[in-house]
Amino acid sequence: MTIAADNGSKADRFAAEMLAREVVDIDRLKARVVNGDHGALVLARADSKTGQRWLRRAGVAFPEAARGEGYVLVVTPRRAVVIGASAAGVFYGAETLRQLIHPAFLGAGPVVAAPRHPLTTYGGGYAGAPGRPRSAAPRKVNAVATAPAVRIVDWPALRWRAVQMDLSRGPIPSLAAFQRDIPLLAELKINALVLYFENTFRYPDLPVWPAPGGAITWAEAAQIEKEAGWYHITVIPEQEAFGHLHLGLQEERYQGLIEDPYGALLSPAAPQSLAFIGKMFADLNAAFPGPFFHIGADETAELGEGRSAGMLQAEGPGPLFLNYILAIEKELRPYHRKILFWGDIAQRHPDLLKEVPKDMIAVPWDYGRRTSYKPLIEPFTKAGIETCVAPGAS
Repeated sequence: MTIAADNGSKADRFAAEMLAREVVDIDRLKARVVNGDHGALVLARADSKTGQRWLRRAGVAFPEAARGEGYVLVVTPRRAVVIGASAAGVFYGAETLRQLIHPAFLGAGPVVAAPRHPLTTYGGGYAGAPGRPRSAAPRKVNAVATAPAVRIVDWPALRWRAVQMDLSRGPIPSLAAFQRDIPLLAELKINALVLYFENTFRYPDLPVWPAPGGAITWAEAAQIEKEAGWYHITVIPEQEAFGHLHLGLQEERYQGLIEDPYGALLSPAAPQSLAFIGKMFADLNAAFPGPFFHIGADETAELGEGRSAGMLQAEGPGPLFLNYILAIEKELRPYHRKILFWGDIAQRHPDLLKEVPKDMIAVPWDYGRRTSYKPLIEPFTKAGIETCVAPGAS
């Protein structure tokens, strides 16, 4: 089988090589990846001559709404063609083609909606992309990979489709676990991975902060970022920057930063706590160069009970919470990131939402099952604040 990446870019060839590994590992076929438009499987860009030719043959105009991450997939008796306007669109089309060729293997059951056409009748093997494991020697010769005759025009309803991994309570995933899970998330067309840190990132300038033997290292972060990039997944570092820090704040050197001795909250009454937050996010900025930071800021029940008690009396609980969030946002402003924060404030102090900067992103959350999450979301949307909703499973 020949798989052609018409664009010839590294990203499109990666998608082609993913398809090649698939038909070798499952169908035991010989496969090779080439640049150009001659192959049983062809990946093309929507604005290219190849893409335009196949769009005309299929009678499809590439939708403007699909230009970001959408694709057109056409399977005929002789060929399967994926057309995308972007590298992500080509990749997601290739993922859908994988699922059409191997629906039972991927858990979807047999396809019966259309006749299945053979895409190749060759045997052999494929060595894979550089740095990838070599496939086992094929056992079946003259095998056939088939797919249903379809024309699919598809693009996401949601710009961001994220999964959060809790890296602070329980075992820390190994690098091998990330290399296993990132491709699986990409199969599901997840395009963002939130990494939740309390004291589980090994900051270079905070040697006693991370859990001994249980933190993501700088080198591991680089590998995670690289792997995610190939699969069109944006990594979003979430470092708790207000509460939930009881494990990291046990050291004596941090007692001047916190609300109560050996407690869980950084204190608004400790100005140096902002420099501490800034130091963490400076390292995260270098390790994860995406467009977002997540500062956490949920479950701050102890606020005002210790070092900031006087501020609580002077300001009130709502402004005390919000002013510290605004101070964190100002500290991180030089990095030009969109700042996400947990949406607890809407439940306790909805009247203060008008003070939240409109370029911040609220994350209303709930662990329970609801028939509607509208009550959690609506206070933010009415205040003109973008939301990223988080119905949870833990």
